[in-house]
Amino acid sequence: MHQYSQSKPLEELRKWFQHRLEQDKVWFDPNRLSYDGNTPYDLLCYRLQAEAARYWRETYGFEPTPGQLSQAFFMAEYERFQAVHPKLYRTWRKLKCWFGFLLLASRGHL
Repeated sequence: MHQYSQSKPLEELRKWFQHRLEQDKVWFDPNRLSYDGNTPYDLLCYRLQAEAARYWRETYGFEPTPGQLSQAFFMAEYERFQAVHPKLYRTWRKLKCWFGFLLLASRGHL
């Protein structure tokens, strides 16, 4: 059996989900919400939670609760979003400046 940190079980789960989310290129798409819970993102979430439960049972001898699995998954997803968000923000800010410059130049103010 692998070494497991009992002091930070959610942190270990979050790291596992973070690693698996990096392998899968599916992202949450608010335009594809489904009452049935069968979007590619929903299916990925269900599959990864089942894989994590099986991995923890086989590796550490116990299965995290559904609440722990869900919390760790969304903690990892939040970190993934944060890693991408600053890049989007910087790009948006640059585009805004560039369009402002073009607007001023087109009006002959430069």
